[in-house]
Amino acid sequence: MSTEDAVINDPWSVFAEPIEGEFPQSSQSTGSAETSLAQLWKSRRRVSDGKWRWMCDVCDVVDAGYDTHLGDSLNSLIVNFRFMASEYSIRLRPSRDFPESAPEVDSTLGAAFEIDWNENATLLSTCSEFAEHCSLLDTAVVECSEVEYPFKFVEWKIHPEEADCIMVEMDFMDDESKLEARLTFAVEWRSPRSLPRSIQCSEPNLLRAVSFDRWDPTLTFMENLECLFIKHEDESEMP
Repeated sequence: MSTEDAVINDPWSVFAEPIEGEFPQSSQSTGSAETSLAQLWKSRRRVSDGKWRWMCDVCDVVDAGYDTHLGDSLNSLIVNFRFMASEYSIRLRPSRDFPESAPEVDSTLGAAFEIDWNENATLLSTCSEFAEHCSLLDTAVVECSEVEYPFKFVEWKIHPEEADCIMVEMDFMDDESKLEARLTFAVEWRSPRSLPRSIQCSEPNLLRAVSFDRWDPTLTFMENLECLFIKHEDESEMP
């Protein structure tokens, strides 16, 4: 039976669990309020506050229109995001004492996303915060990938040691020396037009002639690459 069928046939099983014991017979024959309580008791289910809150939060995320996927028993929520450069996803699971403590988080951003959980936080606010991080990071990737000859964008990834940076790799063809080199940049994804935190090159000699103080944060990433690595005619004629 699928998760959806289970919810339809027995919705209480999603956020409630069986309990032991018999309901006292004397309470079943009195007023309507007690009758309702008797019916709840006879269902042999006990509602968990944490599970109820989890279910309400999951419904809020689904109602918000996100691309969501639910795991078995709805104890796993995956939310997917598609931006211009890439796709991102976050998986949320209830912690043992949810919502007093943050849900368990596993995302494509890794250490680049840290959940900010407090008494006002919800799964919906967490997804919104994650989307904002993805948007900033994706904008940085687009900025660094929109390059032209003699540069060629290769790939990007989250920096393994500096979570506030992305690693951007591209090929560079130096027309003067006829060398093809691989450039690797550590770019701060919150400010992609600032001078990269580090620049590595498979042909170290190419970097020796680069004047990094020419980097201008008001220019695009591509424009700065041109300033650093491409010699113009007026520069080549200088003694």
